[in-house]
Amino acid sequence: MNFLKKNFHDVLKLYINQIGISIFYFAIIFPLNTISGENGLPGVWDLVVSLFSMFFYFALIYCVVWEIGAKDKIRIDAGRCESTPAKGFLLGLFAIIPNFIFSVPLVIFAIVGCFTTACNNAYGIFTKLTRHHEVFYNSIISSFVGVNGLLTPVTGDMLNSAVPVHQLVCSLILFVLPLFAILVTHFAYYMGSHERKLFASVSKIFDKK
Repeated sequence: MNFLKKNFHDVLKLYINQIGISIFYFAIIFPLNTISGENGLPGVWDLVVSLFSMFFYFALIYCVVWEIGAKDKIRIDAGRCESTPAKGFLLGLFAIIPNFIFSVPLVIFAIVGCFTTACNNAYGIFTKLTRHHEVFYNSIISSFVGVNGLLTPVTGDMLNSAVPVHQLVCSLILFVLPLFAILVTHFAYYMGSHERKLFASVSKIFDKK
């Protein structure tokens, strides 16, 4: 908890990036669905928007954490703070705690939802909450749990007819996808704290010019 207190501002910045990308996804998908008519976007384009939003999100948090790592290196070299190699991992982990608040109960209710109506209803509620909170993952999830081969999102109306395996797959994907953000932040902090840049050769060309 001491780590969270010291780095709360950075953790909050990472979480705000996730919210910002969710708004960005809505800003793209709604106009395109309106233009496309009643049936909305073709599944493949919906998936493209979702993938683009996800990688844009990863790029944003990479840049944020890289800068944190670079600043920490200056302080470490000056003896003003201690080295924390796992800082990037911890920043990413704390930033996606809100995702866990929704996705962990979702997985639990997906497993036990087939036993009681109450658990199945709870699964429906957490599905809606999680899919709205992690909205830019929706089309990626739909491509795995689509109905009749279509990229159709899972909705509350479909849950009563969904088989437990269908529910579990959807829940696990919602749980796993945010974990990639931790890998990105850990890698970004390592690169920043060692002053290494991706595409260094391209950067050198621009620096010379």
